[in-house]
Amino acid sequence: MFILFGVLPLLLRLVIISSGVQSQNVTCQQGWTGYGSHCYWSQPGLKKSWEYAQTICQSHESNLVKVETLEENLWLKTFATLSDYPWIGANDREKEGDWRWISDNSTVEFSDWGRAEPSNTGGNEHCAQIITQWNDQVCTMPYGIICEKEG
Repeated sequence: MFILFGVLPLLLRLVIISSGVQSQNVTCQQGWTGYGSHCYWSQPGLKKSWEYAQTICQSHESNLVKVETLEENLWLKTFATLSDYPWIGANDREKEGDWRWISDNSTVEFSDWGRAEPSNTGGNEHCAQIITQWNDQVCTMPYGIICEKEG
């Protein structure tokens, strides 16, 4: 039983990763990783505010990641260093509760909010990050970065 429960999560991660590789029809520049038709970049240990993280992404001709599907969300959790609690491109800085993507100002359709999230604790949590699920956070706090661009 122990082996089954120890091996099962590992096998699940391998299936998620391998399905990403199988759907990878993109060539990315060095230092970037392809999934689907997009390229992703993250640097473990690099922590910045949400706005500065977006500036870093723009300097790489990209944006903070726009998470559009469950599959992409699961893949990102294997790609990113979750201990850095990385920023994603979702925010409600313009209007409370109106979550939009920084890349194109489109409404967030798919989401993976944690229990009781988004909470807007203190009235100033307007940027999204991944912990184990999504969390709204104060935008000026330093967290990890996931950039995304077309392949």
